[in-house]
Amino acid sequence: MHTYEIYFVQENLISKEISGSPKAALNKCMKRLDDLAMRPQRGGRFGLRCGEKLTIEITRTA
Repeated sequence: MHTYEIYFVQENLISKEISGSPKAALNKCMKRLDDLAMRPQRGGRFGLRCGEKLTIEITRTA
């Protein structure tokens, strides 16, 4: 099992480290993005607008 760090590049947000396969990590990341998109912006830190492009980096850690 490997641990991945998910980076939301546009806002420089780094999620919690996610363990599992690459597919599982990406699925958890997408779930988190859904949560962020649906939630009202907190202090203007992050919010997804319809059609907005978001770059995600997934980095495998040791």
